[in-house]
Amino acid sequence: MTECPICGRSSLGPSKFCRYHDAAHTELQEVFGQWQKAMGDISWNDYLESLLEADGTGVWVIEVIDYIKLEGNS
Repeated sequence: MTECPICGRSSLGPSKFCRYHDAAHTELQEVFGQWQKAMGDISWNDYLESLLEADGTGVWVIEVIDYIKLEGNS
């Protein structure tokens, strides 16, 4: 069994993340398409930065964004 690289909880099946961080990661990816439609040609990096600056962004989402930036996957 593998551990989530963010929190150390057990990972979900093929995902490298635990169920909480996996859900946050999936949501990030799904909502990005909606942001692109609403805001035009927003980049992935600009999207992530906007979420970091927004009030109400959840802790798990912030942790996933920090992980993405740390790993250079942005």
